[in-house]
Formats: sequence, structure tokens, C-alpha cells
Amino acid sequence: SWTGYNTKNALLTEIPKHAKIAQGDTIVTSGYSSFFPDNILIGTIEEFELKEGDNFYQIKVRLSTDFQNLDYVYVVKNILREEKIKLEETSQKN
Repeated sequence: SWTGYNTKNALLTEIPKHAKIAQGDTIVTSGYSSFFPDNILIGTIEEFELKEGDNFYQIKVRLSTDFQNLDYVYVVKNILREEKIKLEETSQKN
């Protein structure tokens, strides 16, 4: 998510604490989301925190895209999104 303060950084949440991460690691999409295809570069880990008692990291990501200097963008609609969600729900029931 974007915090709204700095166009060069984003906040990545809900990364489980068992994940092995380090400052400087590259963040790419996994393809598990119905919103993003796999293997899209997001950025690199600038810093991270795991508060005592939490199960998820809060990760500050240095974005690979300079959003302040974009001239043209493409909005891509995943026409298979609904089908993917239904298949995932069906497979979880079985």
C-alpha cells in the first residue's frame, strides 16, 4: 500500500514472520493474487519491522518505479480474475 507521503516508498504488510527477508531483497509479485500477474518487479526492501507478538512483518519498500515521472500508464484488466477466484474457492472446499 502507498502511505500517501512519499512516492518512492510503499508499505508491504501481511508477510508472515516465518519468511526469510533481508534489507536489499528484491520484491516481485507472485501471481497468487487475482490482481497482479507473477514476476513483476515492485522494488527492494529498505527496512522492516516485526513487533513483539505480531505474526506479520511491516516492510518499507523502495519502489522500482518513479511514480512522479510517469507520462503514460496502462490499466490492465484480468478478464480471468472471476474464474480464478471461483476455481480457488472450489479447490479449498475439496
